[in-house]
Amino acid sequence: MEGFFIAASNLPGNIFTILMMDNIGGKALLCCSLLLSSLSVFLIYLVKTKSHSLLLSCVFSGVSVMVWNALDVVGTELYPTHLRSSALGFFTGVGRVAAIMGNMVFGGLVDTDCAVPILLVSGLLLTGGIAALWLPQTKRTELT
Repeated sequence: MEGFFIAASNLPGNIFTILMMDNIGGKALLCCSLLLSSLSVFLIYLVKTKSHSLLLSCVFSGVSVMVWNALDVVGTELYPTHLRSSALGFFTGVGRVAAIMGNMVFGGLVDTDCAVPILLVSGLLLTGGIAALWLPQTKRTELT
């Protein structure tokens, strides 16, 4: 049942993204949702009860889907049209290799201490949110 709640919490994040992407822009949505994801993961580290853990997992799931949606839009807009499909294909491949390696490393880190992977993920999301501030603004600009 908990898995259902976590999966269902994606829906509000998707709806929010659809409604707000054109209003606030992909860059702002990406930065804000990365920072909120970082905060929600950090707060999971601090919880003491199963219900609080479920609640924060739902918050993380809803906010992280906004990150992926914004990343899809911003990632597409960053490259000129003639390079767009090649660049996205290359980075998708790199991301999949990194995901495999991340799962292997994450498993090893969980064996040492549960706090390490949680705080590491929170820190990486925070770093991504801050780094996204330096992305070019593509809202209402003509793509070439």
